Amino acid sequence: MPKDDPLTEYLATLRDVAQHPEAREHGYRTALETLLKTLAGKSRKVLHEPAGSAYGRPDFTVYQAGTPKEPRYANLLSARSS
Repeated sequence: MPKDDPLTEYLATLRDVAQHPEAREHGYRTALETLLKTLAGKSRKVLHEPAGSAYGRPDFTVYQAGTPKEPRYANLLSARSS
């Protein structure tokens, strides 16, 4: 994969964070948010720590840009491994 490939960059960042002895769950979120925003492009928006909903309280919500306050659809994404 080329160096500027979003997934390559994401994995490299995860490796860097994992090497820090005090890294915890939130330490990985910046890398995930960057990857999501890169993949989402201009047609979708990524919101970190959205309000809770019927689906629970995800770390990120990805929604169609230009929709009303309530996203048309939500992908429940978490930085957690479980």
